[in-house]
Amino acid sequence: MPSYSENIDTQFFTFNRKTSKYLALINNSSYNNPNAKGILLENPIFTSNSTVIHYINDIGETIEIEEYQIEKDHWGYYKHAKIENGILTYDFENSPNKDKLIILYITPIERTVTD
Repeated sequence: MPSYSENIDTQFFTFNRKTSKYLALINNSSYNNPNAKGILLENPIFTSNSTVIHYINDIGETIEIEEYQIEKDHWGYYKHAKIENGILTYDFENSPNKDKLIILYITPIERTVTD
C-alpha cells in the first residue's frame, strides 16, 4: 500500500512506506533541517565520499565535539566508515551496499574533566 500518491503534471506519482521512512531518516539527519537535533550530517546524501558532522543540542546550539565513534551494526556498514577531525568518510567503492541507504550509528565520545 502506498503511503503517498498524487498526480503531478498529469503523471501519477507514488512511493511506498519504506521509501517514506528513508526520506524521514535523511531529513532528520540533515544539518540543513532547522528542526533537527543531535548528530547531523552537512550532506546526508553523499555526493562525494565524505561529509562534515555537526552536533546540535536540544535547545538548538551547535556544540563542538572533538571525537565521535561509529558503533558496530549488524549490517557491517561501520567497517567502511571512519571519522577524522569531524569529517565522516565512507568507502563506497569497497562496500557491498554501494547503491543502498547506509545507516550508521554515530555517538560523541564524551570526555570527563578532573581537577
